[in-house]
Amino acid sequence: TNGIATYIQQRRLESAHALISDEGAKRSMAEIAAQYCFSSQAHFSTAFRRMFGYTPIAARNVRTNARDVGGVFDGWQKIIERLPVTRSNAD
Repeated sequence: TNGIATYIQQRRLESAHALISDEGAKRSMAEIAAQYCFSSQAHFSTAFRRMFGYTPIAARNVRTNARDVGGVFDGWQKIIERLPVTRSNAD
């Protein structure tokens, strides 16, 4: 499961990067962190720096080209929301 969680986080970060790099986007880093399901802006910033090697603020200032995968995460989220909730024996 760790591999899947890592993969999903990477896709979320790529989507966030595309949004940050969009010159028309006027969202705060806290809003972007929340949109992509990070528990805090600090957690988002740390994960972003670990993946890309620079901060989200640096990405906004440089406006680098990022692969736009914004719709992918939104699609997964909709699929996950429709999955039935099951309880494990541990509950």
